[in-house]
Amino acid sequence: MKRIIVALIFLPLLLLLHLISPVLLIRIGGIRSNRLGHLALDLELCLCSEAKNAKLLPRRINLFYVTPPVSNDYLLKLWKKKILIIPRYFLYPLDMSIKNFRFFQKHNFFNLVNRHGHTNLSILDNCSPTLSFTSSEIKQGQNLLQQLGISADQQFVCLAVRDGRYLNEFLPQKNWSYHDFRDSNIQDYLQMAEYLTQKGFFVIRMGKLVQQELKTSNPMIIDYANSLLRSDFADVYLFANCTFCISTSTGMDALSSIFRRPVGLVNVVNIESVASGNIIKLFQPKSFFDTRLKRELNFKEISAKNLFYFSESSKFLESGIILKENSPEELRLFAGDLLQIISEDQLRPSIESESNFISERLNKISHSWLSRHLGYFN
Repeated sequence: MKRIIVALIFLPLLLLLHLISPVLLIRIGGIRSNRLGHLALDLELCLCSEAKNAKLLPRRINLFYVTPPVSNDYLLKLWKKKILIIPRYFLYPLDMSIKNFRFFQKHNFFNLVNRHGHTNLSILDNCSPTLSFTSSEIKQGQNLLQQLGISADQQFVCLAVRDGRYLNEFLPQKNWSYHDFRDSNIQDYLQMAEYLTQKGFFVIRMGKLVQQELKTSNPMIIDYANSLLRSDFADVYLFANCTFCISTSTGMDALSSIFRRPVGLVNVVNIESVASGNIIKLFQPKSFFDTRLKRELNFKEISAKNLFYFSESSKFLESGIILKENSPEELRLFAGDLLQIISEDQLRPSIESESNFISERLNKISHSWLSRHLGYFN
C-alpha cells in the first residue's frame, strides 16, 4: 500500500518525464551493490547495449543511486568515474514509482537486465570493456603480482569456488542455506590446480570470505582468499588480468566477464542459466541422481521434471534428487578441455537438436564430461 501511495505522489513527475522523453530521455538506475555479480554485470550489460543502440535513442541522462552494503568498494570507485551517482533518498522513491507502472519502464535504466538477467553475454562480444586501470593502478597491480610470487611474464588462472560463508557474514539478515546446493568443496579442485601448474599456470584461489583453506605445498597454487594481500582492489585487478577464470558460476566471475577474460564453469546446477556469448567458453554440470530410480537422470528427464529451475535445496530433497559434484578427475579433465578451447579459440561443433537452447549452449559442455556420462542426451 505504501509503495502505491508513493507511486501516485510521483505520478505527475513521471508524466513530465514521459512527455519530454522523445527529446530528452531521463532514466533511473538502482545499483544492486550488495551482490558482486550485479554490481559488475548489470551496469556493463546495459551500458554496452546503450552504446550499441546510441543512434536509435534520443539524448539521455542516466542517474544512479547505491544502496549499501557495497560488495566491492574499489569496483564502485571505478564505476563512479563513468556514471553519475546521486543520493539514494531522492532517486529511490522515484525508481520504485517507475517500477510500479509498466508504462514508464523506459525510464528504468536496468530494464534490460530485469527482463533477461545475465543469460545473454553476447552483448559484450563486440563491445570494449567500460572500465580500465590508470597507470598508477597498473603499477599497483604489478606490485601485487610480485608479492604473490608471479612475474610479469607468467600466466595465472583465477579459481572461484562458491561456499556459504560470504553471504552468511556479509548479509547475515537472511538465511542463505536454501541454496547450499550451489556450493562446492574447494579440496576437490586440488588435482585440477596441480594439472594447471604443470602446464605453466599459477592458480589463484579467489574469495573475500571462505570457509576452508586450500592446503597445498605447491608454490604455484596460491590461497589468495586467505592471504593478507587480499583487498577489493586486488580482487578486481586479478580477475581483470587473469589468463582465464574457472568458476562454479558465482558472482565473482562477473569481474572476469566485464574485462572480457575467458570463463569456464564447473559444477553448474541450472545449465539453462549458462550465458550465451563468447566469454563463457566451456562448462560442465553437476549430476542429478534420482534416489528412487537409483541412477543419474539424463537431460530430457531433468528438463521434464523442471529440476533446472529448482532454487531451494529442500526442493531437491523432496524430489529424491541428490546433486553430485564433479569429481576431482572430472575437474582436471575439464581444465584440459578448457585449455584446448581457449588455445584454439573455438567451440566444438554444435549438437544437432531442434532446440535453440541446446544448439546454442549445450555445445559448450565439456567433451570429457560427456564421455563419462554417455547417456546424458539419450
